[in-house]
Amino acid sequence: MSQIRDFRTKTNELVWIVPADLPNAGDLGGHGGTGSTRFHNELGNAIDASRNVSDFRERLDRLAARWEINPALMPDWPEPR
Repeated sequence: MSQIRDFRTKTNELVWIVPADLPNAGDLGGHGGTGSTRFHNELGNAIDASRNVSDFRERLDRLAARWEINPALMPDWPEPR
């Protein structure tokens, strides 16, 4: 899963809306701010549970949707081979 490093987003650009099922639901958050620890935990779980890059992409897309991350901030994915 070393390829995951290729899909990083600049942390100073990353913002989200805290999901409805969490404390501070609806609040704007970002790296080091509201919801940051929980987001990092969920991201780590997605990475750990991924069997390959394709699986990781699906998990990351779901995570981004859950946290209402602007799709323009998401990394460019390589075309499947």
